[in-house]
Amino acid sequence: MDGRFAKMFDEWFMEMTPQEKRLAELVYEYEEKYFADFCFKPESIIEPFVEYKRKHPANGEWVKNRVTLPYEITSLAYSYYRMKVEELDEGVGGMTNVKDRVIIIPPNNIDRKNIVLHEMIHAYLAVLCKSFFSHHREVLFFCLYKDLLRKIPELDERIMFHSCEVNRNRIERRGGEHGILFLLKSLDLDLKCGFKLGTVCGNGHDEFGKQ
Repeated sequence: MDGRFAKMFDEWFMEMTPQEKRLAELVYEYEEKYFADFCFKPESIIEPFVEYKRKHPANGEWVKNRVTLPYEITSLAYSYYRMKVEELDEGVGGMTNVKDRVIIIPPNNIDRKNIVLHEMIHAYLAVLCKSFFSHHREVLFFCLYKDLLRKIPELDERIMFHSCEVNRNRIERRGGEHGILFLLKSLDLDLKCGFKLGTVCGNGHDEFGKQ
């Protein structure tokens, strides 16, 4: 299966349009800036789970070591996600085709940062949906929740509002799954980018607190 995606990725990489190149550059730039946790890099909030110390056998000093991680969860490029620039139905800001591993953004939305980030979260979570990565998802959930709890006083209320059945159904009717881990990462991105809370998750519309 990965061989098929690798071939499709290579073909896309060689034939991508200038707009797709621009989108890909933005995605990799955003990955470097904002998704160190979702790429399981030690220089992020998940450091305690991917680094450990052991005594050097020669001199007895404690040295840091990194755990070996499956390559596909360390970058969207390694999971062979392609970026396409195509027109979508009216009102659809972007789309992630998890089956074919494609992020699709309309031409007019390439520079709408919150939309690109929104679709990137979908892509990362699709990679982590395999049962093999259930532990990694739990680590992300714990670390993001613990980190955001210090920064967003009403975090628990936002989670309850987002995940109650009525709101969950309304959100998912717009397209795609937007679970609690999606919400947490979107709030993390709002803070990092200086957006109003709810911007990345709601594509600019924060419904928290509305009755």
